Amino acid sequence: MAENPNNYSYTIAENLVRFKNHWQIEGRAEQTFKEYERLLNGLIAIAPTPTLLDVETWLAAEKSPSVRRFKGRAIRSFGKWLTESGDERLKWWEQVPLAKEVEKPQPTVTAAEYAALKNRDLPFMARLIIEILWSTGVRRTELSRVTVSDVDLDKHQILVRESKNDKTRLVPVNDETAELLRAHLVNHPGGLLIGRTSESIRKTLKRYGIASSHCWRRGWTEESIASGIDSVLLQVAGGWSSSAMVKRYTRQHQGQIAITKFHEIRTAKKQNPKKINQ
Repeated sequence: MAENPNNYSYTIAENLVRFKNHWQIEGRAEQTFKEYERLLNGLIAIAPTPTLLDVETWLAAEKSPSVRRFKGRAIRSFGKWLTESGDERLKWWEQVPLAKEVEKPQPTVTAAEYAALKNRDLPFMARLIIEILWSTGVRRTELSRVTVSDVDLDKHQILVRESKNDKTRLVPVNDETAELLRAHLVNHPGGLLIGRTSESIRKTLKRYGIASSHCWRRGWTEESIASGIDSVLLQVAGGWSSSAMVKRYTRQHQGQIAITKFHEIRTAKKQNPKKINQ
């Protein structure tokens, strides 16, 4: 028998607002909740106090496996929070099925592809963009919002003020990128560093047949892991809300990364066994 909604102080819709407030208070990723909120409001519009059957019907009507999975995650997250708050109307949340995640090829810029691009005759701005992407791993939108005052070449770092999870962070700048930035800043009037919108950056990369910024971000992630960067540090520098995202970015190539690292360690051990064993 369904729970009587009148036994509770808030409707499901009102509890969704409370869930949003708690989410924001805890400082969790804003963009994720925006999607959760949109999807859950759609569910509540057709079933104000949804049952498990309502949710299963709602999920089954969705053709896209990835969206179906995201919807499942949304209702599970909301149901768990609501149940822990003492409201048992969604106490069946753990029974909500999650669509299997379809493995899709993840285009990734490799170190070899980056090296090949360095030999191409590219305009200065296009070269600066790819150097920043490879050195810092920033998202395209984040790059478009970086200002001149956010760049600290003495410390080889850039401050990312506006990120996907609304948290500021510092990202590293390598020597080559720093040299290009010095040249770029000589006669810079101030304000936005690149002076291009996120869409303009996308079009610049596409115009010269260069991989998307997302491919560069994956490449930066994999290259960092292969270089021995700790996953916790990588999570912070990459601006991810959890370590699961680091694994998600590298899952298709984790085997090769592990093998490469093993070979490097074994080679180093053969060359200098005493140092490795210390």
